[in-house]
Amino acid sequence: MILRCRPGTAGPGGRAHAVLVTISLALTLAAYELLVRRTRVTRFLSGMRG
Repeated sequence: MILRCRPGTAGPGGRAHAVLVTISLALTLAAYELLVRRTRVTRFLSGMRG
């Protein structure tokens, strides 16, 4: 379903979408840094050497 607005009105959730994308990217990178890169077991399971 495509949401359409009347001409001259603001679009649905443009700023909220940008905030959500930014927060989810930050959480994904933080989880990768803390859970994958820091421990030997998760490095092995994800196929990283070392």
